[in-house]
Amino acid sequence: MWIPSWVSFWAADQNLYRAIHIGLHREFLDRLMLLLTYTGDGHIQIPVLLGLVAWPKTRRAGYALAAGYLLSGGLRLLVKDWVSRPRPTNFEWSRPLTWPGGLPGGADGWLSRTFDVVPFGDSSFPSGHSTTSFAIAFMAAWLVYRTENGWIGWVACLWATLVGFSRVYIGVHYPGDVVGGAALAGLCTSAVYLLWVNRGWLPGSPARHASPEPDGAQ
Repeated sequence: MWIPSWVSFWAADQNLYRAIHIGLHREFLDRLMLLLTYTGDGHIQIPVLLGLVAWPKTRRAGYALAAGYLLSGGLRLLVKDWVSRPRPTNFEWSRPLTWPGGLPGGADGWLSRTFDVVPFGDSSFPSGHSTTSFAIAFMAAWLVYRTENGWIGWVACLWATLVGFSRVYIGVHYPGDVVGGAALAGLCTSAVYLLWVNRGWLPGSPARHASPEPDGAQ
């Protein structure tokens, strides 16, 4: 039955969240997890993507990465608004992290807004940080697939996984939010990659400016 299955998923997701957020909490990991989660923020990702697009040697790859990022990020906003799942920070026993000891610039400073604002409300599924991080990682993996740089894809996917884990550890997302973000990113980046293959826009392939004329055309 669908309802018991949904209830079971909800209970498992909540229990796993608690096991990671509370059970695995260690003070020495707090700053590391906050830094990891920050690498999944647009403040870091967007400048990196713009840099790749601006540099001629990485421009084609940069366009593909940016397209996957924008499609995944845009769709997750629609899904998040539609699902409207309350964040786990609403639990009384949750202990969402802020940067230990405060940050330069005070509570209204840029660093504090990035690290110390604890999100509540109905905006949990899917995880935005996880969606965009996996979008970058999956597209990078597609771009280096079966090349001598294939290891880049594995490193990128490991990074995205750690970003997703950090979202659960610091207390702002369920594991299911991370998995949902990864799944959405996988669908979007695969679609973008197939488009890039079809259009000849991949690095090292000739760009298609016009369709070839059929044999015998004058």
